[in-house]
Amino acid sequence: MNINQSCLGCCLFLFGIFVQAQQAEIQIIEPNGLNELMILKTDINRQNFENRAFTIQIFYGEFDKAQVQLKRFELLFPKIKAEISFETPNYKIRVGEYKIQLEAEKDLRRIKRAFPAAFVLKPKLLL
Repeated sequence: MNINQSCLGCCLFLFGIFVQAQQAEIQIIEPNGLNELMILKTDINRQNFENRAFTIQIFYGEFDKAQVQLKRFELLFPKIKAEISFETPNYKIRVGEYKIQLEAEKDLRRIKRAFPAAFVLKPKLLL
């Protein structure tokens, strides 16, 4: 064993003792009201999840064309809720409120026959 190996061995031994000798105690001080705030946040998240729905977008474009397409949709699918919304620079027609994506996909197949550009939107928050 040469001197470099001996020094390395001693350093590792001493480092091992030093690491084992250290002990720490962690104390977490919880701010007042944190627990209540966490419960409130959990409730809000649950309500947001329960109030989310998939929708199907069937059209976007100019207002006049949106009105025509909305009337056409309402004639073809009178049982499915439809609404026009404005998001700069276009009007959009979104239909249905589905809790489960599979339900939306099922209606999408029927709707696509009349509105080929239709697609399912990810959940939106219901008001």
